[in-house]
Amino acid sequence: MTDTNVLLIVLDAVRADHLSCYGYEHETTPAIDRLAANGVRFEHAFSTSNWTGAAHGSLFTGYLPSKSGIYGDSQKLPEDIPTLAELLSEAGYRTFATSAGAHIRSDRGYDRGFDKFHETFRIRPNHHYLRQFIKNSALRKQTWQTLVHGHDNYTTFKFENLKEWIKSSEDPFFAFINCKTAHHRYNPPRPYKSMFGPDVNRPRWEFAELLQRRLGKEPQSVDGFDMDRLTAMSRQYPVIADEFNPSDNEWEIIKTWYDGAIRYMDDQLADLLSFLRSAGKMDDTLVIVTADHGDLFGEHDLEKHQYSLLDKLLHIPLVMSPPSDRRETISNMVSFVDLFPTILDITNAEVPDRPNATTLTPLTDRVFHDYLFAEVGRKSPEPVQRAYPSFTESEYNGPVQSIRDKRYKLVRSPNSIRRLCDWRQDPKETSDLSDELSTVRERLEQELEESVKSMDDSILNDDIDDDRLKQHLKDLGYR
Repeated sequence: MTDTNVLLIVLDAVRADHLSCYGYEHETTPAIDRLAANGVRFEHAFSTSNWTGAAHGSLFTGYLPSKSGIYGDSQKLPEDIPTLAELLSEAGYRTFATSAGAHIRSDRGYDRGFDKFHETFRIRPNHHYLRQFIKNSALRKQTWQTLVHGHDNYTTFKFENLKEWIKSSEDPFFAFINCKTAHHRYNPPRPYKSMFGPDVNRPRWEFAELLQRRLGKEPQSVDGFDMDRLTAMSRQYPVIADEFNPSDNEWEIIKTWYDGAIRYMDDQLADLLSFLRSAGKMDDTLVIVTADHGDLFGEHDLEKHQYSLLDKLLHIPLVMSPPSDRRETISNMVSFVDLFPTILDITNAEVPDRPNATTLTPLTDRVFHDYLFAEVGRKSPEPVQRAYPSFTESEYNGPVQSIRDKRYKLVRSPNSIRRLCDWRQDPKETSDLSDELSTVRERLEQELEESVKSMDDSILNDDIDDDRLKQHLKDLGYR
């Protein structure tokens, strides 16, 4: 075992092309940019799925969804597969996690191997809240943040709790945080919602805004735009339901809200990194910043991350700042699942064999994979139907599996639908080359058949008794 601490930050629903260190026009990520400039940035990192549950299943088991079984109606980590945290704990690491709540939770086995495991969906005003408010400085800061500047999906609580834990924990440590501020509803705290676009007219304090909502009033507006449409675009699925077709200007507004949320998380990360430096921990800590998937803003008449395996969903940022002085930009393709063996390798923990995952160490540019895979099971139409009851189904629904080599990507959908694109030359995936390049299609299809398991048509149907979790899932647009 080495003395290297590991800090793993997953920015939920953040696509690579909205980070300034990946060429984005807005300065959304100055802190991550500095990490990238002084560390290792992977240009072509791809997730294993298009949503949190399946992607994190890969991160914690080292397997693709079809192999681990974490898709559709099965979302629990298999008990016979050791998790990333369990292996690190066995290697002598102190372990900490703050979950995203909706999908990464203890009743699915994600707490296994963690000394501290916080579930933010459980933070609800009640008599327990008052006791915790008195004892927990992180909760007091989160309450102030929420009532004054606006809700940040508990990013403040997560980072402040981590700081307190690091102060009292022995090295080496492994800390995992999933930050969800950029997840739809795209409503970052003041002043971030107006940082990259037109002013959002809203009350000065969040508690006044909450009061107006309780009274049935819409407290926000943007001059020259229909706020009802913008609200539907940020919270619901009007495009998938074919309810209306947003204009380019409307999509630009939504993107600026999303960008503001990314910048907010980046600023919180900057504060956390400053804490690590002042605590004398930075030189002994591997910092990894990545995402589990991206989001869509009208591409291919889709939105958010309900359906499809388009690369705007799969292409994720991946930046590592190792304790050693290494500056590198890696252009060869890597997978989100590679973090499982990489973290174990760097910490000298046991590295179980995983057929579709490889360690990224040493952190130098080379061919890591001949092929990368992504998968998503079948999804319920209920999140769309909640606002649009007449919606029935999407042609993009799963189960869907994809395979890519160094140039081409094949997507296999139900009913034997195949779509081939040149993902390097056509990143928007506008041209289907299936007929033109039939030999490439057949080669990739054969490799897909031989390398991954098939997926059944089961649909996630979470039978949840916990009212706090039900409300959290509803807040995130899943119910």
